[in-house]
Amino acid sequence: MEQATLQLTGIVKATGRAKDRSVTGFRVDAAVIRSIPLAADDETIDLRATGSGVVDTDGEFRLSIGGEGEPISPIAITVSTPEGIQVRRLELPLDQVGHPIAIRVEGLVPLEIVPSEDPTQGSRITLVGRVIDEKGSTVASGLPVVLWGVMADDGSENPAAHPVVVTQTQSGGYFSANWVAVTLAEAFGRVAGSEPIPIALDDAKRLPRRVLLVLDVPETETDDAGSRVPAVTPTSADLTGNPAEFSQDLGDGCVDLTTPNRTVEEFIYTMVVRTSEPDVKGVTLGARTLVPAGVLAGLLEASTLHEAFTTGEMRIWAG
Repeated sequence: MEQATLQLTGIVKATGRAKDRSVTGFRVDAAVIRSIPLAADDETIDLRATGSGVVDTDGEFRLSIGGEGEPISPIAITVSTPEGIQVRRLELPLDQVGHPIAIRVEGLVPLEIVPSEDPTQGSRITLVGRVIDEKGSTVASGLPVVLWGVMADDGSENPAAHPVVVTQTQSGGYFSANWVAVTLAEAFGRVAGSEPIPIALDDAKRLPRRVLLVLDVPETETDDAGSRVPAVTPTSADLTGNPAEFSQDLGDGCVDLTTPNRTVEEFIYTMVVRTSEPDVKGVTLGARTLVPAGVLAGLLEASTLHEAFTTGEMRIWAG
């Protein structure tokens, strides 16, 4: 059985001003019909064989089309963008195989990725902190905590401070909130309307991820019965930073489902699926083995004897 691999090489160029267009990552697909003769007669079967290659940064590509049988001219070639949109289709005669192919298509404008100034890259980062009474008293839960900041780009003579984080204390004086990636000139915190407590900014002039506020906590009227209500959706930082609030030793007895201590850490999985012009590879038959008539008779006899000894029945094959 004849089996010859077709090797195709070439270059893809962008039309117009090439420096303003790019063809990197374009896909070149080729398909050819192969005629495979059937055994013991003159009939043939035609099967489609395919191959594909990706255009590199220099615009060059290389692909091969394998399979059995005699290839039939022409070779169908398609060029698609990285998103799968077909931009060019042409046919190539078989005598062009082995010679470089030049294909011109309308390239794409190069995508420039500008580095983001947001260190979180769209994800949520938790700011955790704690309020400590300088007298050593226990800090009650539910006290309002507000972190203020003066914006770095505020060009006024007397820039005003704005609240950037608003939350409340948990048991033990702990608190948490979403970290805000804004550049500040200065920052301070207030607890239950207290005097401002200065907060040292990090090297990037942003709020630190951990904040410690030491002050003379104002006396407030708190409801002890309601001061033990935990946060509704604690983060992993809450679970590790304040275990007294969000964890418990189950031991014997009933589980307290009012304490949300079931989540330790969350992960986000993302998968991209391209549905435009999916690649469906054609079926290529493998090498076929022809058994001579004399050998086939012996195999049938052995199969009949094996079935007779195994099942106790014997089948008579009529030739």
